[in-house]
Amino acid sequence: MKKSNIGTIAGKEFYRFFHDKGLILSLIFPAILLYFLYAYIIPGFTSQSAQSQKTATLYVIDMPANLEGPLGALKCTVQPGTDSDRAEFEKKLKGDEDALLLVFPQDFSAQVAAYNAASGSPAPNIELYYKSVSTPASALYSQIVAALDSYESAMSNKFDVNRDVKYDLSSQKEVSGQIFSQLLPMLLLIFLFTGCMSFAPDSIAGEKERGTMATMIVTPIHRYEIVVGKIIAFSVIAVLSGGLTFAAVSASLPKLLHLDGEAGIAFTGYAPADYWMLLLVIVTTALLMISLVSLISTFAKTTKEAASMVSPLMVVVMIVGFSTMSGSTLQNVSTALFCVPIYNSVLAMTGIFAYTYSAADIALCAVTNLVYTAVIVLIIVRVFKNERVMFGK
Repeated sequence: MKKSNIGTIAGKEFYRFFHDKGLILSLIFPAILLYFLYAYIIPGFTSQSAQSQKTATLYVIDMPANLEGPLGALKCTVQPGTDSDRAEFEKKLKGDEDALLLVFPQDFSAQVAAYNAASGSPAPNIELYYKSVSTPASALYSQIVAALDSYESAMSNKFDVNRDVKYDLSSQKEVSGQIFSQLLPMLLLIFLFTGCMSFAPDSIAGEKERGTMATMIVTPIHRYEIVVGKIIAFSVIAVLSGGLTFAAVSASLPKLLHLDGEAGIAFTGYAPADYWMLLLVIVTTALLMISLVSLISTFAKTTKEAASMVSPLMVVVMIVGFSTMSGSTLQNVSTALFCVPIYNSVLAMTGIFAYTYSAADIALCAVTNLVYTAVIVLIIVRVFKNERVMFGK
């Protein structure tokens, strides 16, 4: 009987959700929208903005022959001249905020060759005028300074650093793991919670508002069966909603970060055991989140009031989720932190994506989430037995 009642309540929630075209659309549409937004719209907008950016003009006076190549390789329009053109170039510089003026001393190459740093006399000076308020001019200014620094270093090159050899000891697998561990746990946590908020308040506070909750409570069904049935249904839908959105973001992430052409920056490095661990964390996290949202919604009289009461919890989840942006892994992390609700899930997912987790920590996280969920369910059952909370005006 108990199984039947729990299954009946869960089936009722599934029926209500999957027979509502609006709810189904709210499940699928965000994933589709996010995929096209991250995979095509944002990269396309960024590319278009870069292409439409105005090309800066570089006026050069007395440019040395050995610098024609480095300066000519810059993405700008180079207009050389002599000292007699300086007044004209300065006039053009005032009328065009994206222009720069580069002035070399006459016989610059000879002065550089004859200069002795030990003499204490001033070195040959290059003048570079620009307007820092202009983005193209500021960008070109940095490129010119870098080119001139490289030229200066090449003139007195005494040693090289990491020439022709890859000294970065991090593998492509570790690099991709760091990128995914910084972004995906935060996104997945927020998507899971958003999925919980999209229907749980309406199913509890909404039924109280419509009066259907009172009808259900007076039937010969135990209160805990109502609570467990609803939470099971909510958790399945939350995992489905978060999973679809997560899959869409994961598929579009390489395009958004311009990593789709780089070898090794993909999910191919994860073993089946990693996916099972991730699924375990997702399911137990969804159970905990839906229990928290359901508990808060139980005290609300209307759906609007429930959404308002759940909002502070959403802020907490976002703050915890953004903690992954620091790029830290599970190295030197205290085991006790895997007992902290919500944060333990972030740590576990970060470790899975960064290839640094241990099965014991993941198990502790899952068990802790289940214990917290069970405690919250018991609290909800007690609240359901409180007539003042359930039927109070």
